[in-house]
Amino acid sequence: GIPTLKSIWQIIEAADIENAGIVLDAWHWQRQPGGPDLATLRTIPAQRLSVFQLCDATAEANGEAMVECMHNRPLPGDGVVNFAEIFSLLDQMGATPIIAPEVFNATLNQRGAGVMASEIYAACKRIMS
Repeated sequence: GIPTLKSIWQIIEAADIENAGIVLDAWHWQRQPGGPDLATLRTIPAQRLSVFQLCDATAEANGEAMVECMHNRPLPGDGVVNFAEIFSLLDQMGATPIIAPEVFNATLNQRGAGVMASEIYAACKRIMS
């Protein structure tokens, strides 16, 4: 994959395609080499930030990255992603990405679709209030 926000932005700039955009995923944001990169995020034109996917990440990696990414993402607000900081910056930039949850969590999934949907909704509502 593409390891960092800086890398994807360089690819999009080089491609020079006017409607290419970025999906900013909170788990990948936290886990990118070097951690969250507000400096690069500030340089990206607001209209290029197409989607912001909400989930969270633990302070330390929890096993192999692909397993963690696909099975152990915490609910938004239950980890270390600084959503207030990201939302504040997106607002300052005038960015209006589609905001949607992307919580891959095997334990939560075992509790059933209705419970999972309710908990994801409540978590997203809390961090966006």
